[in-house]
Amino acid sequence: MHIPTKEFLEMKKRLLFLFTSTALYATALHAEVKPNSLFSDGAVLQRGQKIPVWGTARDGEKITVEFQNQKISTTAAGGKWSVHLDPLTAGGPFTMTLSGDNTVTIKDLLVGEVWLASGQSNMNLTLAQLPTLAEEAPKANYPQIRTFKVKSSVSVTPLSDAVGS
Repeated sequence: MHIPTKEFLEMKKRLLFLFTSTALYATALHAEVKPNSLFSDGAVLQRGQKIPVWGTARDGEKITVEFQNQKISTTAAGGKWSVHLDPLTAGGPFTMTLSGDNTVTIKDLLVGEVWLASGQSNMNLTLAQLPTLAEEAPKANYPQIRTFKVKSSVSVTPLSDAVGS
């Protein structure tokens, strides 16, 4: 049986520190402005009230959000940023541009009514999966009604981003 020497263990600690600090430094260098996943192509924003827009970016990065003749800037702190758009009128499709060290363009945004639905397992069903409504599914052609389904997950702490589509 081989027992590691004190020098070997010390070298192992130094290498681990070197790899960890290099990885963290590289991650910080490559941080990009990124909106929360709720702000994606095809999303719907609530009409008639101030709209929060938020995401992540390099600490200290200046972020500018442009949407419907509004241009609002902020600076990322702690890797996070947030702005509020003035109330919007219904319509679309629109494009939102987020710029910082990089530029993100979100297309096909609508402004209208946003509804949140939650419940038990039957909330996962589509019209086509319900026997009594299966024949209605092909007739349901309403491109301005959009859904965002959050992937089920379990967490003991609040999550900062919703994974879904």
